[in-house]
Amino acid sequence: MTMPRRLAKYLKKHNIQYDVIDHVPAYTSLETASMGHVLPGSMAKVVMVKADERDVMLVLPADHTVDWLKLSAVLETRDIRCEKEEEFTGIFPDVEPGAMPPFGSLYAIPCYIDQSLFKGDWVTFNAGNHHQCLRVWTDDFARITKARRGDFAVPGAPLLAECCEGAH
Repeated sequence: MTMPRRLAKYLKKHNIQYDVIDHVPAYTSLETASMGHVLPGSMAKVVMVKADERDVMLVLPADHTVDWLKLSAVLETRDIRCEKEEEFTGIFPDVEPGAMPPFGSLYAIPCYIDQSLFKGDWVTFNAGNHHQCLRVWTDDFARITKARRGDFAVPGAPLLAECCEGAH
């Protein structure tokens, strides 16, 4: 599978220049960062949650984990749980399961990005498959995300893959 057409059109529409990084297949954000020779702090991972029974996309650095108490404050609800992959794959029909690009607006779902992802010069993210990622300037990423920013992640990758990152 190649990059989804809607993602390519979205980037083109907004005049976003990007680099394609091909790598051996990887199924977690930390593996993808390693295989793509990307610093984990600039590799965006997508975590899908249910908040008040609605789908919500979270985007945070690969070397961070969700702080559920902080997330509760950002989303203004205590009714939050991780989604199982089978619950959200239908939302992303044009991507490989677990390789969602970090643009909730492309799929009509709310998206929240942790502010720590904006610290570096570049943001890298899955290109809709497990063997490519895209690298864009952080300023361009910030301009086109159409997401809310928040403080809901803390440094330190979890011992196991994030509960709903899309790891197989």
